[in-house]
Amino acid sequence: MPHINTSNTFVAHDLTVSGSKVLNFAYEWNATMNHTEWVAFSFDELTCKDVTKRTDAWDVDPLLPESMRTSNANHTNDGFDRGHICASEDRVWSVDANKQTFYFSNMSPQLASFNQNFWVAIENQVRLWGRAIPNTYDKVYVTKGGTMNHLLKNFTSNVAGADGKYPTTDENGFTIKGLACPQYYFTAVLADKNGEYKAIAFLVEHKEGLPKKPTAAEMQEYVVSIDELESFTGIDFFCNLPDDIENVVESSYSIDDWAW
Repeated sequence: MPHINTSNTFVAHDLTVSGSKVLNFAYEWNATMNHTEWVAFSFDELTCKDVTKRTDAWDVDPLLPESMRTSNANHTNDGFDRGHICASEDRVWSVDANKQTFYFSNMSPQLASFNQNFWVAIENQVRLWGRAIPNTYDKVYVTKGGTMNHLLKNFTSNVAGADGKYPTTDENGFTIKGLACPQYYFTAVLADKNGEYKAIAFLVEHKEGLPKKPTAAEMQEYVVSIDELESFTGIDFFCNLPDDIENVVESSYSIDDWAW
């Protein structure tokens, strides 16, 4: 879990399994931006399972204060996709877990060509690591989001969205429906095996024209260290690690340490 900024609103979505609470995902909500700062979740022997289908259970988030809630009205007729932060496919370990990913608090205004192509490839790659449990990893921690300190400003697309509208943002980086639109999206990954940790991150510009089916080499062009991602986003990602471990795993990465 990243370090929590107390000026924002922290929300954790739990589910009860066999009498015990299981964290499905958690996030920090920036009410000024109408957007999450980040969404965090993990894959373990339970949550890595793929046993259900996409529910499309679109709904407002009941745990977010009512005055802060976004709804479908914030995500229609603006040309953007309703882009998941925690992907639907990341939470298919139960029907209720998947339903929670369709809360509008977990959505971001994404360009269709970005959301449905390059970003999906990054999500699939991370999920490959997350489901390599228990053989390769014991647990994989993931934090995803869009940059609230770098917004897509004064943007006008030449490509209409599925709703026939052309995506635009204003001089402050907001959509016509009042949502902050990130200029970059990121994913930070921490893997644990027998108490040994390694980490890697992606930082991808939110733009059209990226490869539709990127190769491993094309995805690797967007790999950064956790330290680099922290410097860019202002988020302290894996702050709950002991300092000596955190300093090592966040400072560097090795492409060869990960299966592509």
